[in-house]
Amino acid sequence: MTTATARRPVWWNHAGCWGAAGFCAYVSILVVTRPVVPGGLDLGFRGQLFGVAALVFCGLLFPGATLARVATGHRRSSLVFHLFWLAVLALTPFARAPAFALAYVGLTFLVYAVAGNLWSAPRRWRQASLGVVTLVCFGFCVSVAVTNPLNPGRMIGVLTPNHFAAIALTPTLLSFVWRGTARAVVQVVSLALILYVSARGALLAWMLFVVVHETAVIWIHRRWHVLVRAALVGGLLLPVAGVLLLAWPAARDTVATALAQRLALTDPDRGVGSGFTGRYEIWSEHRDEIADHFVAGIGFRGSRTDTVMGSTHNAYLDLVKETGVIGTGLFLLFVGLRLLVLVRAVVSPDVGRESAQVSAGVLAGLVAILFLAFFEALLLNIGFPIGACALLFYSFHEPAPAPLPVRSAVPHDRAGTMPAGEVPWPA
Repeated sequence: MTTATARRPVWWNHAGCWGAAGFCAYVSILVVTRPVVPGGLDLGFRGQLFGVAALVFCGLLFPGATLARVATGHRRSSLVFHLFWLAVLALTPFARAPAFALAYVGLTFLVYAVAGNLWSAPRRWRQASLGVVTLVCFGFCVSVAVTNPLNPGRMIGVLTPNHFAAIALTPTLLSFVWRGTARAVVQVVSLALILYVSARGALLAWMLFVVVHETAVIWIHRRWHVLVRAALVGGLLLPVAGVLLLAWPAARDTVATALAQRLALTDPDRGVGSGFTGRYEIWSEHRDEIADHFVAGIGFRGSRTDTVMGSTHNAYLDLVKETGVIGTGLFLLFVGLRLLVLVRAVVSPDVGRESAQVSAGVLAGLVAILFLAFFEALLLNIGFPIGACALLFYSFHEPAPAPLPVRSAVPHDRAGTMPAGEVPWPA
């Protein structure tokens, strides 16, 4: 037996290559221009403009592929996402700043549509472009950490710890394109940078990605013995560690103190009892404004123009505040359907193994982003590296089915050759 593989059109692959190059340039520009220079010059906003320009330029070199990807969202999840954009677009006349909302709707949808071309690129192009993004993120974080040590307020130069950790987490979300040792190295370096600034939200998101991704990969390859060994090792080590810590109070106190200091659990501004680092108070302050604009919101990305209240530091509350219950309902429906599609791609034997592995990475990345979105506005943020990854994951193509087996030319032909004109089985 051999397999029948469908060859994509050359123009579609070319569009994917340009999309990969554009996404690489886009995220790299966002990372490098992330700092805000003292004096009010917001390089991050300029980086958004330059990054979007680079991505759209690369995508529009092949406008047919971009338009086809937008128009062929025939599955329910893609259809709901397009309905979400239409609803948000229809609500822009009622926004506080209609022109601003309309501009951001157009830019965000263009990033989503053009970045989707990356999925039609050959695997080596995807790996190369996302590898460049990984190197840029790591290089930026290491250079900032070396030249700007942590100050008492845990700021790194002009970067907040959460912004620094989000950039450091980006390579982990894209690590599914690597295998074996390379993927482990990327994840470990990312973890070390996150621990350096004691970013607990990013740390939990990192753990979620690794657990979901590795579990999905084990399921795809049917390596049940790995889960059994992990359960046995955990079942043995955890009770032993618990007994040792209870028997040695000095060791228990040392471990507890080290964890509390590293994770800033005793910090009055960030530790236990701080209300998610003051976020609970911010959420409470926005309650009345959200209630006043519950149906249609104040306009897409209106939190950027809200100089009084600003952002809620919660992507879901920002979504309700900006798009109302109409946009939020459609978006959450899209997310639920997309997660269902990805889970089915991982567990179904009818999906090709390579497509299932990519689906596992996208699933793990979305789960991590959806968790981190409780503390940062990341779901539809084109000015943040993780926000760009979220749009890339939203645009993931539907998982490809497994190739059909074909009849061999000779019943016992172990070479698997097939003469011209052989019809795939079953005919």
